[in-house]
Amino acid sequence: MRLNENSVTSRLYKWFYGVSKYQGLPNNLCPYFWKVVLMYLTIIPYVLISIPVVVYDLFDKQYKNGERKTGERLGISAGVYIGLFVLATLISAILALFIKVEKDTLFEFLVVGGCLFWTGLIVIGVIEGVKHLKEFSTRDESYFDEQQDKWVVKKAKVNMTTEFIKAKYNKYCPKIDWVGDNDNRG
Repeated sequence: MRLNENSVTSRLYKWFYGVSKYQGLPNNLCPYFWKVVLMYLTIIPYVLISIPVVVYDLFDKQYKNGERKTGERLGISAGVYIGLFVLATLISAILALFIKVEKDTLFEFLVVGGCLFWTGLIVIGVIEGVKHLKEFSTRDESYFDEQQDKWVVKKAKVNMTTEFIKAKYNKYCPKIDWVGDNDNRG
C-alpha cells in the first residue's frame, strides 16, 4: 500500500505525535491506522487543552515538527493554566479589599484561594528572610596565615538588629563593649 507522506492525515499524525522527519512514519498499516483513529477522536479536545503551546509554536520561527511530544504539550499547558489560576486568585484577594464579596460565588472561591496563596508566600518569604539574616549576621572569615602557621578566624561585624532579636528570644540583655577608632580589636 502506498500513502502520501505530505497528506493532511500524515502531517497531522506527525504534529500530534511529535514525529520528526528523522524518525519517519511507521511502516506497518495496523498501528498507524489505530493511532490515526485515536488522533481524530481526540484532536479537538487535545488542541483546546494545549492551546497555549499551540499558539506559541505558531509564532515561534525556530519551531520544527517533532520538538514537542504530545505529553509535553499537555504538561506545559497544565503549568500555564495552573499559573494563570494562581495569578487570578492572588489578584482576586487584592480586589476583595475594594469589592464586596458575595457568598457562594466563584469570586469568593478565588478570594479564599488567594488569601491562602498570599499566606503561603508570606510565610515562605519570612522563612527565607530569616535564613538570609542568619547567614548575613554570622559570616566569619577564616584563612590560613602562613606567617603565623595557623588558621585565623576574623569575626564578622556584629549586626545590632540580629543581636537584639537573639537577646529577646533567649531572654537576656547583652553587655555593650564600646570600641573606638583607635582600638585595633575587631
